[in-house]
Amino acid sequence: MQQADPRVGVVYAYAGGSDLQARVAPFFALCQAHGATLADLLHGSEYPMWRRRTLSRMGVRKAVAAEQLSADIHHLSDVINEGSDLACVVVGAAFLDGALKSLLAKKLLRSTVADKLLDESSALGNFAARADLAYCLGLVKKEHYQDLNRVSQIRNQFAHKHLQLDFADPKVCELCGKLNEWKLLLHGKEPDTPLEPTPAQLTTIARNQFTLSVMFLCNWLLLAALGLRAQDENPAPATTQRIATSADDAAHLR
Repeated sequence: MQQADPRVGVVYAYAGGSDLQARVAPFFALCQAHGATLADLLHGSEYPMWRRRTLSRMGVRKAVAAEQLSADIHHLSDVINEGSDLACVVVGAAFLDGALKSLLAKKLLRSTVADKLLDESSALGNFAARADLAYCLGLVKKEHYQDLNRVSQIRNQFAHKHLQLDFADPKVCELCGKLNEWKLLLHGKEPDTPLEPTPAQLTTIARNQFTLSVMFLCNWLLLAALGLRAQDENPAPATTQRIATSADDAAHLR
């Protein structure tokens, strides 16, 4: 077998919450066998059946705790600031996906059913679906939801172009410019952009917009998750007491 592509493990390291090396080998082998690409692993739009069967065989993976992701966020900063453009986008999006999964796991009933629902082989096993649910549950603001979708689009741009794309790409620059979070630093002012920026300047601007937005989004999602109280599978005694009291009141009225 050829050497496993470490990026495959990176994509699932945060989103799946499992050991990096344990992730790499089976996915790489199946990609080779089915002619799949990095794009298939990133968003699962192609080869969905074999991808789901494979993920199912690997077992349900629980969300990484928000506390663990929060402790790891400095590693994310290192990668997206010092790594290649591809590493910046793939790891940044994967960390956001993991933060979304952690936030949803905190909101949903704590049970094996919730774990299965959020697993990568399920209907909520991808970035876009998790962002949709988080928005519909009121867990993220509209501006954050829009940014999550744009990050997903940027990631998919890189995935479909394989290794040939960087932040100099016009479409990527356009999407980065539309991100909301980095604009918080402007305090309502217009960005100080050169009148005739060079390609190198455009690349730097787009990457800075992406990295700042990802870091702000990650921190916001993790703070939201840490602020939520886990929903237990069994009702709290207070809830039972309220039900009993209501029943007694109803009997008394009769």
